[in-house]
Amino acid sequence: TLRKMFEERSDIFRGKCIELGSGAGYFSIAMSRWKLIDKVVALDVSLTSIYWGGPVLWEKLNPDWKKLTYMIGDMNDLH
Repeated sequence: TLRKMFEERSDIFRGKCIELGSGAGYFSIAMSRWKLIDKVVALDVSLTSIYWGGPVLWEKLNPDWKKLTYMIGDMNDLH
């Protein structure tokens, strides 16, 4: 599965990351728990996706809130 692949190769991901079109942020949450990641931004245009799906994932996956930030925005119009 995709999850297994990323977990097995988590050593190649390091530093700062942004997930464009994150929805509730499943991948961002997983990355926030990796030791070589310093900061993760989960960006999505839909506030609803984050507010409805986020809490379910947060409870199950326990993100590292010191590293994880959510932002509302359009990935096609970044400043």
